[in-house]
This record gives sequence, C-alpha cells and structure tokens, in this order.
Amino acid sequence: MSRSQLNYKSRRREDPNLLCSILEIKDKHPYYGQPRVSAVLRSKGFEVNGKRVYRLLKTMSLLVPQKIKRSRIKYVPQERLPQACRQGDVWSVDFVLSRLSNGDPFRCFTLIDTYTREVPEIFVSRSMHGYAVVDYLEQLKTRIKLPRHIILDNGPEFTNHVFVTWANRNNIILHFIDPGKPVQNAYVESFNGKFRSECLSLNTFPNIEVARRRINKWLHHYNNERPHSSLDYLTPKKFADLQPTVIDPKKNLPVLKTG
Repeated sequence: MSRSQLNYKSRRREDPNLLCSILEIKDKHPYYGQPRVSAVLRSKGFEVNGKRVYRLLKTMSLLVPQKIKRSRIKYVPQERLPQACRQGDVWSVDFVLSRLSNGDPFRCFTLIDTYTREVPEIFVSRSMHGYAVVDYLEQLKTRIKLPRHIILDNGPEFTNHVFVTWANRNNIILHFIDPGKPVQNAYVESFNGKFRSECLSLNTFPNIEVARRRINKWLHHYNNERPHSSLDYLTPKKFADLQPTVIDPKKNLPVLKTG
C-alpha cells in the first residue's frame, strides 16, 4: 500500500468500511477499473455511484491506466457469422500460448459460449495437435452439451481431417473466419485478452500441474465472481442461471457485445 493511500483524506467524511472494501478489491484484483469495482461494492451492499468510486480511486492512486485506442480499418466479413440466440448455441474457440518459469512453452485451448460468456473449461497442455483437441472435446461432451455452431480460425488444429470429421459426426457446423481477421472471432479474442492480462501475466508457473491449478482458480473467479460489462455487470454464471430453459429468439435476444 502506497503512502498516498495511507494518507488519503477526503473533503467529506467517507465510510471507512467503504475505503477498506475498495482497497481489498484492488489488492485482490488490481486490473479492475471503476465499473467493476463499483459493481462489486454494490453487490456488497454499498450504495455508490460511478463518479464517487472514480473520485476515490483517483485520489488513492488506484486507477487502472487507460489503454491507447488505435484506429482500425473497418472490415465487413464476406460470410455472416452465427449470432447466438440461446445458451449453448454458439462457441468461439482459440489457443493462447504461455510459458513455464523455465521458459518451456505450453498452450491453452479456450472456448467461450458467445451468449452467456461462460467458459466451461480451459484445456492446458504442453502440446496441442488435432488429435489432442478432439480427445479433449470427446471428454468434455460427457460433462456439457456440445454447441450447434463453432467459430474458429484456420489453424492446422482445426482444419485437419480428424477435427473436421469429429465436427461432422457431432452435427456441429464450423464457421472459419477469414485469414488474418481475428476481429471476426471477437468473443474469444476478447476473453483471451482478459485471460492473459488477469491470469497469465500475473502468475508464475513452475510446472504444468501448477499452471492448470492456477488457471482453473482464475477461471472459477471469471465465471462466478467477475462482473462482465456486456452482461450489465452480472457474472457469466449468474446471467446463465437467469436464462429460461426455452427462449423465443424474437422476444428474448440479448444485446451481444464483446466488451
């Protein structure tokens, strides 16, 4: 804790419990900005607005530095990718590369439900070929229902005969994005950015088993505790629990964002 935090004095008398809660949240989740800090505070029973929380974070030197937004060329995909209208309808999948403490690489297979933003599991392995992905998905389908559609890139793990055959056998439609256009796979790309900045970059992994444990611990936090901006600051698990068993897509479509 810095001197500015210890010596913080408000012009008005602030609730010490509120200040302590803010420090606890930022100590546990230093990457949380004002909106998520505010959402967690409200879930704890504090009646606060964003402006007040922002002022306190700024005075206590706890604001997250803003990323510089770079201009991007707008791109309209040739094929319209599927839009989920219910839980479990569309998955978006990808890989993330990281390293153990000794420099050895390992890979993470990430998949996200584009409707609820839930990530059921992250498959962590030293190597990741088409057979390994299929074997993992065969195990996964004994625990959860497979989707109707999968959005994915053109990596060799997905374009090989083994993976394509598996998808056909399970009646899954594969939607390959255009080469060099990761924005078409925005849901999992957005998740992977959070996964790297909030988990991989903040931990060390002496071996692959420790990596799996620490990644699973963070994933539980992501699904069950971390407020999600595109879900009106509900957690993915809470949002999924609120969904009815049958959804009329014409009456109950959520606003699909990637933030």
